[in-house]
Amino acid sequence: MKTIIPFGLHIPKCAGTTLLDRFIDIHGDDLYQSTSIAKNFKFGRKDLSDFEGVWPFKFYYGHHLHSEMLRNIDGVPFLFTILRDPVDRAVSHYRYQNRLRKGVNKNELPVDVFLNNNQTICRFIIQRFSDFVPKDMQDKPDYIKAWSILKRFDHVGFMDALDETSSVLTSVTGMDYDFSRKRNGSPVLLTDEEYMLRESMIDALSDDIMLYYYCKKLKQSPDTPSKQFVRRYSRKEFNFYKFYKFYSHAVFSEFKGLNRLDDLESHSFSNPIMQELVTNRCELARKV
Repeated sequence: MKTIIPFGLHIPKCAGTTLLDRFIDIHGDDLYQSTSIAKNFKFGRKDLSDFEGVWPFKFYYGHHLHSEMLRNIDGVPFLFTILRDPVDRAVSHYRYQNRLRKGVNKNELPVDVFLNNNQTICRFIIQRFSDFVPKDMQDKPDYIKAWSILKRFDHVGFMDALDETSSVLTSVTGMDYDFSRKRNGSPVLLTDEEYMLRESMIDALSDDIMLYYYCKKLKQSPDTPSKQFVRRYSRKEFNFYKFYKFYSHAVFSEFKGLNRLDDLESHSFSNPIMQELVTNRCELARKV
């Protein structure tokens, strides 16, 4: 019987750091995390591009996961992710971006600029699992496409109910997870400024709000055809170029966002395709 391999997509600002800290404590070197590839490089952790053939990791979690990876893992994937109220998430992300900007003496980001550049939950999911969207839904709104993808996942949890995700993963791996979070017992009263900020974001987040509603109100486990789809998909030949094209862009984007392209250019990848793709992206960025 093949080993079950948890494969968790970390959507930004959806309690992922809380989960990741616990996963690292439990799984150590058996875990591959891509929430911070820069940290992998800094601490000398093995990168996916360091391996020839099937990857040996027993647990995958992070921002930069892709459906193509399912074809190169050593076991049967158990797909999961965590969702958060879209407006709460956007406000949190907006505040985070402005904290980063303040740290490098940049002006506060206007809300409309943030929303224009912000990747929605739906687009984040679709970009990484577009192969999961049925052909007859390719022209549907983003929330329908993202919903069709998540219906093929084994578990969709929620930031306000992490105990449920803890129980589900414990039943899958046999490990004792505890995603306890400190919560303020008193409700937070919104200031007028906070209320106006939230109101200004609602229209731009309509797809995410619909997706959240679908997942929250119509929650269900994957049906048999969905499970069969994932298993059939994962048995097909791994397209290494397709994956490394995605992965090189992910690595480049992370280091560019950290203003650390010099560090990326000095890093040596053992995989020549990955090395070439990253080098080309860095050279193009320098010319702009």
